[in-house]
Parts: sequence; structure tokens; C-alpha cells
Amino acid sequence: MPTTAATPRTARTSSVAIDVPESSEPGDSIDIEVDGGITAETAPVVAQAGANVLVAGSAVFKGGKPDMYRANIAAIRNAAALARGEAA
Repeated sequence: MPTTAATPRTARTSSVAIDVPESSEPGDSIDIEVDGGITAETAPVVAQAGANVLVAGSAVFKGGKPDMYRANIAAIRNAAALARGEAA
């Protein structure tokens, strides 16, 4: 069910089935995007599940000032990178 930024969410793990288009060849690179509920706490979960495009909205704008926006984005990026085993 779609939610909005104002909808409370609880962190949970779930499995997701992905249909790869028939036109894909073995070795083709595809992006897996997750849009909604992305925070520094949820980014590692979806990154470990294979997502490589994370769309964050309200989590970015917490704090109300550009310095906080930068810090929030950095926290989400670092959390996902660490979950993928990349240097943050």
C-alpha cells in the first residue's frame, strides 16, 4: 500500500521478488530503486537487499537548515555504503 511522508512506518524486513525483463542479458546491469521510508536506519536494509538507488524525502529535510540536509544525506549514503561493504 502506498504511503505518504506523514504516514507512520515501522522498520521491518521483507522479501521482494523482482521480475527481470526478458530483454536483459546475463551480466546486464540494472538499477533497483526504493522510494519511500528511506532513512539512515532503513538504508542498510534495502542496500543489503540489492537496492542501489535510494530515494529519500522527509528524512533529508529534518532539521530545517541546509547544513542539516547535507548531514542527513551523508548519513543515508554512509549507512548504505557500509551495508554494501564499501568504504564510507
